[in-house]
Amino acid sequence: MSNKRNTFLLIRINDEEHEQIQARMELAGTKNMSAFIRKMAIDGHIILLGMDEIKTLVSLLRRTSANVNQIAKRVNATSRVYENDLAEIQSRLGEVWAALDDVLRKLAAVK
Repeated sequence: MSNKRNTFLLIRINDEEHEQIQARMELAGTKNMSAFIRKMAIDGHIILLGMDEIKTLVSLLRRTSANVNQIAKRVNATSRVYENDLAEIQSRLGEVWAALDDVLRKLAAVK
């Protein structure tokens, strides 16, 4: 598919339809009407992912990875695994799974 757009499409809408389109564009967080209408015409829908949930998930994964790395260094240095370390990993992974479950439930609710 070429990125060159050389075909012009003209549609007519009334004032109420224009307001509805603008309201949906605002919900989608876009100001580019051409791109919005093109996306809706081709795909039929736009799915917005809440970046707050994704940022939370990424943060939890980073912290979990950092903890696992610290524990791995300690195990390599001492040749011992401590119960507290394992409990901390389990706790962090529980947080990650809970955040991921929240995101997946929201995606599953999209119609």
